[in-house]
Amino acid sequence: MLGAMAERIYEGVPAYRGYTMGPALLWRGWPSLPELLAARLPVVVVASYLDSGMIARLERSRLLGVVTDRGSMIDPSYEALRALERPGVVGARGIAAEARPGDLVAVDAALGTVVLRPGPELQARAAALKGRRAEPEPQGFEAVLERLVVPIRQAWLRRGRPIPFDLDEQRALYAMIWRICAGGLPGPEDDALLHRILHQS
Repeated sequence: MLGAMAERIYEGVPAYRGYTMGPALLWRGWPSLPELLAARLPVVVVASYLDSGMIARLERSRLLGVVTDRGSMIDPSYEALRALERPGVVGARGIAAEARPGDLVAVDAALGTVVLRPGPELQARAAALKGRRAEPEPQGFEAVLERLVVPIRQAWLRRGRPIPFDLDEQRALYAMIWRICAGGLPGPEDDALLHRILHQS
């Protein structure tokens, strides 16, 4: 029983960079909206997936952050999550099945790391970071993101790839965009990464 309540760490990719910590509200689709609106304290929404329509209905004043199990940088809902301006991580696979209502969730949306039921040490670190501004994305990040992601998304849609667009290599893609925008030059490994993503079935 004690093992079931142990601290768990998940890795995804940042949507909106920042730090937060709070109780989990498990999102089970539209029936969860009244629960969010009725929450006495702001919460971290933990969802298997959130489409753009659902994200548009989330009440920001009730949100500390958002974590999704599915989705990626090339998913159509990614821009909507970024627009929420709340610390968010997508593709933290497994968290939606493991989390329980009210579980404490610590979100590091600078690294793309989520800790479910953090122990005392991680709680203290998360509390010290909560509300702080993360290092901003390099200048031009948004433009490069769009330039790379839109063609991949269009190709996947043409192939009938079902949404959500889960992507195993999304952390590598995020790191590549960051490096290029920070002044790095694309290399053969970057071309290989984009080719693999573009041609995933």
